[in-house]
Amino acid sequence: RIIKQIILNLLSNAIKFTPSGGAINFTAVLTRAGGTEIVVEDTGIGIPPDQVERVMEPFHQVEGTMQRSYHGSGLGLHLVKSQVALLGGTLAIESTLGQGTRIIIRFPPENTVKTGKIVQMDPRL
Repeated sequence: RIIKQIILNLLSNAIKFTPSGGAINFTAVLTRAGGTEIVVEDTGIGIPPDQVERVMEPFHQVEGTMQRSYHGSGLGLHLVKSQVALLGGTLAIESTLGQGTRIIIRFPPENTVKTGKIVQMDPRL
């Protein structure tokens, strides 16, 4: 249930901050080490370099035009960060202003369910 909420929040942000005609990609793979990597990337507006860490703070929204143009509580990424930590994972944000954002979540093997059908395993990871 928590993983579902994490993915929902990340995809909602990607949709909100990607203009019409942009692209959003979602991948979830088992790594060679047996962990899980989830990546959500978009070709949206991006995050200014000095704001990348701050967007994970509660109620923080990037100032200026973005704040006036995009509505929300500023809790989405903070909740994602907290939920990922609760499950023993890590969260990283890579973003270029005007080009898009890539969010990478990694869970260790001990916090990865290995039963059921595995659709794809990326040999590079």
